[in-house]
Formats: sequence, C-alpha cells, structure tokens
Amino acid sequence: MSSNSQSFVKIIVLPFASAKDLLQFDLVSSSDENEKQDRIDLIIENEWITANRLKSFICQQQWPTLRSIEKTIILALNHDYLAPNEPVRLNDGDVLALIPPISGG
Repeated sequence: MSSNSQSFVKIIVLPFASAKDLLQFDLVSSSDENEKQDRIDLIIENEWITANRLKSFICQQQWPTLRSIEKTIILALNHDYLAPNEPVRLNDGDVLALIPPISGG
C-alpha cells in the first residue's frame, strides 16, 4: 500500500457464486428495483500496490470465511477484470466484484 496518498473510500462489493454463499450474513439487499444484486458496502484504503494484495486483504482480514476460495477468486473493478500484479486505486462508489469459478450445467 502506498503511504503518501493513502486515504479511505466507500466502495460496493458484489460477491458472486460461492463467495456470495460464504458472505451471506454480510449482504445488504438493495431496495432499488434497478439494482437487484446483493452487495456489501465497505470502507477501505484507496491504494493497493497490486490487485493480489487487495484480494489477500479481503480474503484474509476483512472476510476470513473467503480463505478457502482465495486462490480461485478473480477481482473486477467497475466491470474490468484486474490483473494480479496491477496497481489498484479505488474511488468512492467503485464496484468491486469477487468472482470465483462458476460451475454448473
């Protein structure tokens, strides 16, 4: 994490599939008819050296129930997938999706 311009922002976290199942008690259902996805509002530091560091924080410290699927989760910020070593800067209102592998038939 960067030390000079570090501050906190409020983002929306959208967990999918098994991540959603593991975080069911933290979910807030939106009352807005246009936004029917379950979400979690999170206040978090705005700068991360890499997407992997952000994912590690989320799965190890913020929600340890995600540890079992951490290696399989992919992050997407505002609909764009994040590369593991990509630097991340979060802004108020950003949407961070937690996307584990989706299986089914």
